[in-house]
Amino acid sequence: MENQEFQKTVLEELKILKGQTDENTQMLKALIHASEVHKAGMDKLTIDVAHVKGDTTSIKKDLTTVERVTASNYTDIIELKALK
Repeated sequence: MENQEFQKTVLEELKILKGQTDENTQMLKALIHASEVHKAGMDKLTIDVAHVKGDTTSIKKDLTTVERVTASNYTDIIELKALK
């Protein structure tokens, strides 16, 4: 193989490799973007779960208060019935 043919072959191979590299770069960029979108979604989900947990804790406290007041009211009702 003479020098010109060798250079031509090498240039053709380089063009093929450049095309493949460009394609791989685009795929990597798309994967990075998808990963960032996924992470943002997971971050939002984590925040939402924290809010739900806080709301649940608050509801449990409120329910405990309602149970105490209800128990106190039942006691008052029993005492009032006993006075009759």
